[in-house]
Amino acid sequence: MVVKSKVVSEHVGDLGDIFEILRKHKLRLNAFKCSFGMGSGNFLSYMVINHGIEVNLDQVKAINSLQPPRNHKEVQKLTRMTVVLNQFISRSTDRCRPFFQLLNKWKGFEWTKKCALAFQQLKEYLSRPPVMSRPEVDDVLFAYIVVASHAVSLVLIRIDNGVQMLVYYRIKGGSRVGLVLISPEKITIEKSLRLGFLATNNEAEYEALLVGMTMVQKMGGKVVEIFLDSRLIVGQVKGELKASDGRM
Repeated sequence: MVVKSKVVSEHVGDLGDIFEILRKHKLRLNAFKCSFGMGSGNFLSYMVINHGIEVNLDQVKAINSLQPPRNHKEVQKLTRMTVVLNQFISRSTDRCRPFFQLLNKWKGFEWTKKCALAFQQLKEYLSRPPVMSRPEVDDVLFAYIVVASHAVSLVLIRIDNGVQMLVYYRIKGGSRVGLVLISPEKITIEKSLRLGFLATNNEAEYEALLVGMTMVQKMGGKVVEIFLDSRLIVGQVKGELKASDGRM
C-alpha cells in the first residue's frame, strides 16, 4: 500500500484518512515494514516517484545484460522478465511475439534473424522507458485502442503542455497454457504456448490436452496417462459430459 500526496503539507492529513479506514475495518500494519516521508521508493517492482510511476531500472539492466538465448529455457527466462515490464512496453505482445512463437516449437530450437531483431529492438526501447504520469482533476484523457489478431492493446494519454503523457497501458493477449510430458524413462518435456485467441480456463486446458496428445503421437507414443485439473474436461474426454459450446 502506498499513500502518495500531491504536496507535503497534505501528507499528514492523507495518512490520517488512511489510518481511519484501517481502524474501521480492523486492519493492522507491520510497523517494521512501514516507511514514512519518502520522496520515492520501490513498490511492487515499480519505482513510485513524485510525478508518476517509472520502471525499475534494475529490471531493465537485467534484460540489457542478457545474451541471445541459446535454448528454450533461456527464452522462457527472457519472456518472464518481459512480462514483469508489460505495463511499460508499448504493444509488448507484438514486440515479444517472436519469443513466444519460439516457445511454441516443441521440437528443435532456432534463434532466427527475426528473434534477434526483436531482441535488439526490445533493448533499444527499454533504454528510454516511458513514465506513467498522474492525471490531474478535470484532465481530458484520450484512449487509443489497437486490435490485432492475437492481442488488444489500450493506452490512456493526457496532454501536459502540448506533450502526450502516458497514464495507463493495458494489453490483453491470447491465453497462455503449459503442459509437462514425462516418459516411462522419466524424461521430462515442458512446453509453454500462447493461444491465438482469448480462452476460458476450461478452453485453455482443453487446448493443452490436444497439444499434449499431438506431441505424444508425433513421438510414437501409444498409451498416455493424463492428469487434468478441470472436471469438465475429464468428463468430456471420458464421454460422461457433453459439450454445449462449439469451441469445446
